[in-house]
Amino acid sequence: MTSIFSLVLAVEFIERNLTEPIGPEEIASAAFVSPSYLFKLFKRVFRCSPGVYIMKRRLCRAADALVREDASVTDVAFLYQYGSVESFSRAFKKQYLLPPSEYKKRKPQFSDIYPKFVIIEGVNNMVPFTSVPYNFNELSAGLLSSRGTYFLLVDIDHMMAINDNLSHEAGDAAIATSMSRIERSIKPNMLMMRIGGEEFGVITGSNDSNVAEEIAKNIISFADEEVKWSGDPFKFTLSVGIGRIPEDSEDAEHAIKTADEALYKAKGNGRNTYYRAD
Repeated sequence: MTSIFSLVLAVEFIERNLTEPIGPEEIASAAFVSPSYLFKLFKRVFRCSPGVYIMKRRLCRAADALVREDASVTDVAFLYQYGSVESFSRAFKKQYLLPPSEYKKRKPQFSDIYPKFVIIEGVNNMVPFTSVPYNFNELSAGLLSSRGTYFLLVDIDHMMAINDNLSHEAGDAAIATSMSRIERSIKPNMLMMRIGGEEFGVITGSNDSNVAEEIAKNIISFADEEVKWSGDPFKFTLSVGIGRIPEDSEDAEHAIKTADEALYKAKGNGRNTYYRAD
């Protein structure tokens, strides 16, 4: 329980200070642990160092400021603690696969590719706590206000192999590319978010199964598109599960269950496909 408490304090401190020059000592002090113990906690739960976590969260906030607030690249760069526009642009392109100026022109509707992690208790003593990268309140509210409509779960196929055989940077590029593929496949009024390590969710707001299937077909149609990043280009596929949010859904987990089962079917059918549960 102490570890959970410390992680929550650390994450909340980071969120409050993303525009400030913070270091591991300050974060550890706010979490009542040593810097070395903090590092171990982040590597264990988030699979990255506190510094990498901060960088990804700052870039998410920066991307949002560029699009939602129409802030300049220069202002955003210095606000989020980059010493120069050049260093900010390099880091931004690495995360979003686009220079910040081009990203701003495209005005994507979804920028929170690495949302604030939510720490939850585990199910047994072997896994006492874990984390999920989504805004649970936003997801829950969106699902429960869309009862009777279709929800899509999109999962990156063979993500572990991408991380292990290429690198975690390649995995990050796959996540950014998945975001782009989904965004190009949905309508502006639809809500999408990252809801797991390699999973995205789409709340269509439509009770038409044809609409949901068309989105799924569009998402998987990008399978031959190469991912261009700092290493050699590579390709990857996505699988999609389609489920109708039950009229009697009481919580987010209940609402996701049907789509999750459909995703499992899509994976079992060979991946790079979709399955709709009726």
